Amino acid sequence: MTEFAKIIQNKRKEKEYTLEELAGKLGVGKSYLSKLENDRVPAPSKDFIKNIAEVLFLDHEQLSIFAGRITESMVQGLDEKKVELFRAMKDKKISDADYDKIRKIIDDNKR
Repeated sequence: MTEFAKIIQNKRKEKEYTLEELAGKLGVGKSYLSKLENDRVPAPSKDFIKNIAEVLFLDHEQLSIFAGRITESMVQGLDEKKVELFRAMKDKKISDADYDKIRKIIDDNKR
């Protein structure tokens, strides 16, 4: 199961929504939502990701990354090295430990 699918399923359960309830809030069929949670359909459109993020109170950009999508605000100011980093993260070519190191560097540079 992809991280995207896990996040959707876990958050749905945390909010105590049934598949049918969440599907109704999102305007999709229960079957589609089940397939999405079980990685049996491709990643949804950016608009659907934004919608599901709003309904489940999730960060839209983070959810987009887990879905393998890049939002417009992410694209602004990206250089080639940043694009390569996104691709590596998406393709899971970096370990969790390496990701944590990168995240720490980014956080340290914000201060």
